[in-house]
Amino acid sequence: MKYFPIDHNLINRFYKSRFVKDSLWAIIGSGGGYALILAAGILVAIILGSSKFGEYGFIKSTMFQFATFATLGLHFTSTKFIAENRENNPFVLASMSRSALSITTFSSLFCATAIFISAHPLAVLLNHEEFDSSLRFMGGIVVFRAIATTQYGILAGFGDFRAIGKNNILSGLIMLTSSALGAWLWGLYGALTALALSQVFNSIINGIVIRSKVRALPNQIYKSYIKDELRFTFPVAMQDISANLGNFLIIFIIAKFSSMVQLGIYTAAQQWYVVAIFIPSLLHNVILSHLSKDNNNKSRHFQKFRNIVKATFLGTFATSLFLICAAPFITKFYGQSFDGLTPVIIALLCLASVSCLTGVYKSELISDGHIWQLFLARLFRDVICITSCIFFLICTSVISVALTVSIVSLCSEIIYLLVLFFIFKINNRLFVQ
Repeated sequence: MKYFPIDHNLINRFYKSRFVKDSLWAIIGSGGGYALILAAGILVAIILGSSKFGEYGFIKSTMFQFATFATLGLHFTSTKFIAENRENNPFVLASMSRSALSITTFSSLFCATAIFISAHPLAVLLNHEEFDSSLRFMGGIVVFRAIATTQYGILAGFGDFRAIGKNNILSGLIMLTSSALGAWLWGLYGALTALALSQVFNSIINGIVIRSKVRALPNQIYKSYIKDELRFTFPVAMQDISANLGNFLIIFIIAKFSSMVQLGIYTAAQQWYVVAIFIPSLLHNVILSHLSKDNNNKSRHFQKFRNIVKATFLGTFATSLFLICAAPFITKFYGQSFDGLTPVIIALLCLASVSCLTGVYKSELISDGHIWQLFLARLFRDVICITSCIFFLICTSVISVALTVSIVSLCSEIIYLLVLFFIFKINNRLFVQ
């Protein structure tokens, strides 16, 4: 019997590849953390029911959007700055880390204050005045979530994806145990308290790791990089603002034009969208770190980029296809109050197969410095999505608001991918065959 020949050199290169090792830590460690958070979300959904889970989902999703905004894009900028200087200019890494965290702390406190002040008017606008205290509660969570997000960017720049993975798992365990207990004992506010606890814990353990890495750095030159980082990160922040404002407005539109039940269905479906894209999302900083490091070697840079695009799409498509087949069984697991969840899950899983690619192109454009073009492309995508959602919900009679919003998001993401591909081709026409 004949066997296929085995390329031992290829296997050895695979096992010795730093990119592969970093990716595995991101997938196993951070993936485990996300899995624990997903399990916590499912338990909270079962305990609270679709209506209260809709309120919880609104607070949680909005918190994540505002926290990402509060980082001002420094979760990507800090990765790029530190990765580029890690080998050739390690004497400035402590200052770069400190500057990034200083900006994030100030901006997140400002954002939390704005949330606290605007909580009541926003609750009135949503026709849900009971949101008032929940929204104020969210302001405190935003600060710690924003700091933890920038800390992950710093650790990614250092290439310490092992620490990121371990910290995500520990934070996920805190989230899982405290969410289930909090929701069971104290309902919505117990679940929100557990969410806050996990973010505080996350920022503390990340800070400990960063402090140990900074202390090990030789002969640091202490100076402020706040201006340099702000200059680069401004368009990155604008892109994040557009993305997170767009996501917030989608949640707002569902809450405004429909019910908490529809919002609960959409939030539950989003959890499985996160499952489908969890590997590409975990690898965003890994990809950015390695692409930034290889900016001086265009041949190796583009070869790595092409391989990442192929692997990302195939992995996400396979996961999405499996979950699409399992969608009816997933819906039964949530219970009768989530009737109509199946088609929403399918639409968002189709979206996942597209958005995994836009994420790779986003990392490529940031690593190559084409951040203003990235911002304009994202703004174009979000304007199309939000205006289309409002048009369909006001001018037509839709049965499922959650499904309509999901389909519009899918179409908008396809347009976004085509625009990013065009920008990439134009900027690299001399290098890409």
